[in-house]
Amino acid sequence: MSRAVFHRKFKQATTISPIQFVKSMRLNHAAMKIAGGITVSEAAQDVGYVSPSQSKRM
Repeated sequence: MSRAVFHRKFKQATTISPIQFVKSMRLNHAAMKIAGGITVSEAAQDVGYVSPSQSKRM
């Protein structure tokens, strides 16, 4: 399956693009970590953001 076909089928099935899905999952995971008591900076780094400001750009 080509990248374009995957993107189209994913969006049809979920109503969001694959990158939006990944961002949403990362932010949800970070929110759970913050609720568990770690800092925003630590949570952002743990889920793959280089800097905390990247997590604000969703």
